[in-house]
This record gives sequence, structure tokens and C-alpha cells, in this order.
Amino acid sequence: RAYRDPEVPEYFNPTTLLLDRNTGGATARKTALIVDGDAYDYAALLRHVCRAAAGLTGLGIEPGSRMLMFGTDSLEYVATWLGAIRAGIVPVVISDAYKAANLLYFIRDTAAKTLFIDAEQLDKLSEIAAELPWTLKNVIVRGDPAAAPESGDRHTLSQGEMVEGHPDSFAPVPLHRNDIPYMFYSG
Repeated sequence: RAYRDPEVPEYFNPTTLLLDRNTGGATARKTALIVDGDAYDYAALLRHVCRAAAGLTGLGIEPGSRMLMFGTDSLEYVATWLGAIRAGIVPVVISDAYKAANLLYFIRDTAAKTLFIDAEQLDKLSEIAAELPWTLKNVIVRGDPAAAPESGDRHTLSQGEMVEGHPDSFAPVPLHRNDIPYMFYSG
């Protein structure tokens, strides 16, 4: 009964609460993420997140725009998801179990400018390639993007290419406490 919700600043970025505050002192080396048997401490995860945030903004993706996340748990997925939030981009998470028609629905419904997708799911993207809206400008592939459908006005690259050469730090974009930092569709 004595519990009170913490005061939330008017402007902040959720990644600073999740990552930055844990990168100083003893917590910096504590495990933040375990994926595929590999452990990443807070400091390492923050570096991956910052490179992803810089890579996303380097593609010209503006704060407030939607990025559909259609992949499986991986370091690249988590870093891109949190990197989007750090950059003020709104990641929209959907299950990778959806069929091609569902993927098209979510791309249209969110007006996503960017799609993050696993290479293993590219056949679904190819099925709907002729129906993709003009608003989809970027496709980021975890893995080899060679099987991605070609489009003259859409930029397709691997997640590795997106983060390559970007710094380990990225100033978080402040969000208003009432802004939507991410979205989930329930199944």
C-alpha cells in the first residue's frame, strides 16, 4: 500500500533507464542479455544498441517513424529494437510466425518506412513484393539479404552492413513521457 509509481521525467529515453544507468560501476559487467548461449553485459549491449541507432539514423529514418520488426530473438534483433527506441524510431514487434498476407497487412497498417526481417523470412516478403506500399523505404535483413526482392526505390541491406563503421556511442533522442516508444501487436 505504500508503493508509489516513480516520477517519470517529462522528457527522457527509455534506453537510458534500461542501459545507460547500468553501465557505470559494478553493474556494467553484469549480464544484460543471453542469446544463443552468448552473454552480453550492459556495457557491450549498449555499444551494440548505439551502433544500431546510428545505423538507422544513417539511413535517414526520422524519429517518430515506424519500423516493423519481423524476426526471431537474436543480438541483432534486440540491438536494432532498442537502437530504434534510442533514435526515437518506433519499433513495431510482430511474431515471425505470421504468413505473407499478414506481413503485408502489418506493413500497410503501421505505414512502416522500415522493415527488419530475418533472412529465413525473405520468401514471405518475396510473395508480397508486388503489393508492398511505396512508403516502405528500407529493408534490414538479419543475415544475407541476397534473396530479398529487388526494388529500385527501396534500400535493402544486412543488419551487419547497417551498423558497420558506426560509433559505440549515440546520444539518446529525448521522448516525451506520453510518447509511444514501441508497439506490439498481440496474436
